[in-house]
Amino acid sequence: MQIMTILNDDQNKQIETEIFNDCMKRLAENDPDAGFDLARFFLGELPNYDPEKSLAVVEGLMLQSAQLGSVHAKEYLEEMWPDMRSIMIRRLKR
Repeated sequence: MQIMTILNDDQNKQIETEIFNDCMKRLAENDPDAGFDLARFFLGELPNYDPEKSLAVVEGLMLQSAQLGSVHAKEYLEEMWPDMRSIMIRRLKR
């Protein structure tokens, strides 16, 4: 007999936040699977469309690329991302 646990919206949101934060932490630690896990999480979250999380995913994937040696990602994060992030937040919230 299977017991099915039904979670309320707050519990689901808490679990999603924990998964998201774990992926972001692992990205910063150079975990080679973190980008993949984050991308899968992001795909699952697309229907919910959260602009802040969407931008954090983009930033996390760029950070991972920079840590793995991408000169382009490093330069973009340093030179363009701070301004671009603000622009994208405004654009996505329309």
